[in-house]
Amino acid sequence: MERTKIYLIRHGESLGNAVRQLLGHTDLDLSPLGYRQADLTATALSSVQIDEVYSSDLLRAYNTALPHAKMRGLEVQGRTELRELFLGDWEGLRVEEVMQKYGGKSIVIGSHGTAMSTVLNYFDRSFGYEDFERIRCLMPWAVRLTFEGENCTSIESYDLFIGKEKSLRM
Repeated sequence: MERTKIYLIRHGESLGNAVRQLLGHTDLDLSPLGYRQADLTATALSSVQIDEVYSSDLLRAYNTALPHAKMRGLEVQGRTELRELFLGDWEGLRVEEVMQKYGGKSIVIGSHGTAMSTVLNYFDRSFGYEDFERIRCLMPWAVRLTFEGENCTSIESYDLFIGKEKSLRM
């Protein structure tokens, strides 16, 4: 059996990351630090055999993949399918602006298991693959995140058919 290796590389610091901006599909380039990080990542993997380079078509990811392609004489194959999540009205806002706009409100967001798992892992690092597998077949599933300012203070999972809630870990 042939062995396939896939290297997933998150983009370097973008101009938006540097100021805590929620980017989603907003197409901001790498910051000067992000360009250095992209070069360092390519150098770190310079001894690795790479046959093809794919990337999101957004500048921050594309320009992180570019040094990997250049050093091997390859082209970066940009794909819209590899883009970050689209954040709707939150696109381009700083975290503080979102909290200012929505602070004190209760909001429902219809989403998907993978996106929800990513958000849950962001706020609770112990939420991992086993948790994702556990919730994979729960449809529908509801989780409440409670914030005090910018800090997530609790995460509760709801059993929608019994009406009970339980704390996930916080």
